Amino acid sequence: MDAAPAPTKKTTHVATAAEANCLRRNDDACTLATATNEIVGVGGPPLTLPKVALEAHEMVVAHAWDSEGRLAVASRRRVLYHNQTYKPVGEVKDLAFDARDRLLLGTFAGVENVEDESIGWPGRCCVCVATLDEDVFAAALDGELAKLLKAQDIAWTAPLPADRAQCLAAAHDVVVVSTRLGSVLAISSESGSERWAQKVGDGDDGGGTYVIIHNNICYAAGGGAWAAYALDTGAPLVQGILKPRRCRGLGAAASNVIAAVEAGDSDDAPGRRGERDRSCMLATLALPFALTDSTLAHGSMAPTLVPTSASSTQTTSVSASWAKSVIPTVTTSPSILSLSWDSV
Repeated sequence: MDAAPAPTKKTTHVATAAEANCLRRNDDACTLATATNEIVGVGGPPLTLPKVALEAHEMVVAHAWDSEGRLAVASRRRVLYHNQTYKPVGEVKDLAFDARDRLLLGTFAGVENVEDESIGWPGRCCVCVATLDEDVFAAALDGELAKLLKAQDIAWTAPLPADRAQCLAAAHDVVVVSTRLGSVLAISSESGSERWAQKVGDGDDGGGTYVIIHNNICYAAGGGAWAAYALDTGAPLVQGILKPRRCRGLGAAASNVIAAVEAGDSDDAPGRRGERDRSCMLATLALPFALTDSTLAHGSMAPTLVPTSASSTQTTSVSASWAKSVIPTVTTSPSILSLSWDSV
C-alpha cells in the first residue's frame, strides 16, 4: 500500500475564507476580519474593537456592525452578537443588519432571523445577503436572487449569471450583485428587473469580485481590476488595475474606498493556495477625481497604502522607505488607473 501523503503546510490567509466581504463599514471607519479571528480597524477614527471569542477550530466567515456600533461575528456554525450566542440551522455564509437592527443570516437553510429564529426562503442555500430598510435581498447558490419583505415573504425572484454570486450591495432603489467571475449586475429593488450589467477583471483567481455602493457610486474589485460605475446607469467612471490581483473585500471609510488584496501566491497560479504565507494589504483606490453622485468633480485623492498581516491587531503606518518601494503607480489617463506593488 502506498504511503499516505504528507500533510500540507497550513498557511495563514487573509480574512474570511473568501465567502463574505471581509471589509465592513462602521460609521466613518472600516474593519477587516482576519483568518486569525481578529477585527482590525482600517481608516477613519480609532475604534474600540472587542475580542472575538471563537474557539481555536472556528474561523470568522462574516462580520457586521449594527447602528449602535455593536459587532456581530459569525463562524460557519455559530454567531456571536451582543453578549449572546446563536446557533444557526444552516452553515453561515453571510450576515447583515436591517433598519431595525435585526440580525439576518444567509445560510444553507435560507435567510435566518436571529431575533425570532424564523427562516425566510427556506431550503435555499443563501450565500450572500444585503438589506434595504426592513427588506432583505438574498442570492442563492443555484443562481437566483430574491427580495424578501421583512425577511419573510418573497416579493420577486430574478435569475443571476451562471457563476456563483459573491457579494451584494443595496441602496436607494437598486441592488447590485457581483459574481466570482466578475459579472456586476444592477437590479431594480422594486421590480427585480435588470438595470445594467458590467464586467470587471478577467476571471476566477480564487478571491472573487466584491461590490459596494458609496456616495451613489457602485465600486467593484476582483480578478486583477477595479472600477467605479454610475449607480443609476452603469456608465463606467473609472477603471483600474489591481496587483496583487486577488481581492478579498471592498469597503468605505469616510470618503475613501478601500480594497483588501491578498499577497503571497504567485500570479501565475490563479485560484491555488501557494506555499508562502499570505498577508493582507489594504489600499485606498487612487481616484484621479473625487467621485460624487455619479459625477466627476475635480479634486485629487492621493493613493494610500496600509500594510497589515493576518495576525496584526491594528493597522500600521507606512514608513518612508517602505512606501517608496510599494506606492502604486498611476497612469496619466484620467479614466484608466494602475494600482500595483513592486515588492512587499
